[in-house]
Amino acid sequence: MKNKVCLIITILFFNVASAFGQELTKVDSFKTRSIAERVNSHNFPAIAEPWGKCIDFANQSRLDEIAHHDIYWEGIGKESNDPKKRASGPMWKGEYPALGETFLNLPELLERRKELLKRNPNIILLGELRWRDYTDPSLPADHPYWKRDTQGNRVPATGDKMAQPRYYLDTDNPELIDHLCRQAKYMVESGVYDGVFLDWFGPSAAFFKKLRETIGDKYLIITNANYKYDAERAKYINGAYMECYKVDLPEYLPLWEATVRSPKINVVDMMGEQVGCVGEPDLKRMRNTTTYALVHSDGYVLYGDHYHNHRWFSFWDTKLGAPKSDEQLITRGAYKREFENGVVVNNSSGGSVKVEFKKEMKRVSDNKTGTSFKIDTDDGDFFVAIAK
Repeated sequence: MKNKVCLIITILFFNVASAFGQELTKVDSFKTRSIAERVNSHNFPAIAEPWGKCIDFANQSRLDEIAHHDIYWEGIGKESNDPKKRASGPMWKGEYPALGETFLNLPELLERRKELLKRNPNIILLGELRWRDYTDPSLPADHPYWKRDTQGNRVPATGDKMAQPRYYLDTDNPELIDHLCRQAKYMVESGVYDGVFLDWFGPSAAFFKKLRETIGDKYLIITNANYKYDAERAKYINGAYMECYKVDLPEYLPLWEATVRSPKINVVDMMGEQVGCVGEPDLKRMRNTTTYALVHSDGYVLYGDHYHNHRWFSFWDTKLGAPKSDEQLITRGAYKREFENGVVVNNSSGGSVKVEFKKEMKRVSDNKTGTSFKIDTDDGDFFVAIAK
């Protein structure tokens, strides 16, 4: 009798384990390209969607809107001052979101991933690994993961766009670091995400080393670098997110492109629009941002507002194909780069430049044709062959 009970328990255990394994790998039954293949196969220009929304696709489904883009990331759960409120999208399981290590709605997320990949077979999907701060109800007030001052009080987090009171996490706590690494490992091994995104330039290079060791080489890591560069972090990540809150373009883009791990996913996000994308857009600045990213990287680009909401510009519909060369210097600060279906020129030289071609070409911004074109400073353009 005892042996029979043990046998039944063993069978039940393997059935439960098998069912859980099937749930985790259900997305694998849908044939997809590898992460590296998707990064290396996306069209140019490749448009990013970090958090925000595209206002020009407001009448489309959220899945269709996201699938217009080639890389997308999101937070896990919507923070709220009421811990009982749940949001749509990915959610950590448990009363306290900061402590979750599995998703509450995994089957739904896997199905969503499958639908996005059907719409855009090259899209890259990332989840935000929140390491810096959380809102008050995300952790018990007495939890050791909070950073505290010498009096034992939680330290308020400061920064841009913080509508709710937040508090710093204690990134010197090794137990917190281990917990974050477990979260990241689950995020990618669950099949929901291709990698993780860390905001606020991420923690130390030592943390990135541990994170890389935890999730392995297959999955992606990107951090918000803004206008900064760090050679130590570059050893462990696949890309930098350059959130450009100034007029300047990120001069470190070529250096990040040269030093991060492959597959490379550097992202330039110029926040040049008015909040809500109201009024007329600065098309020249949009072209300058787009062509700068294309000339100096194989990565992704966005031009939108301070909250990453954006329009969809017809300029981005140009199918340039794969790069045929590295950037080529025209004059100091001005470059061109050849693609399968055209040539990209960026002019950040401080003066106008002339570009010439051996055959007639069409300038995409205004559809003018010819063999010689002038490009003003802080501008850029695409040039494509004239259809016969």
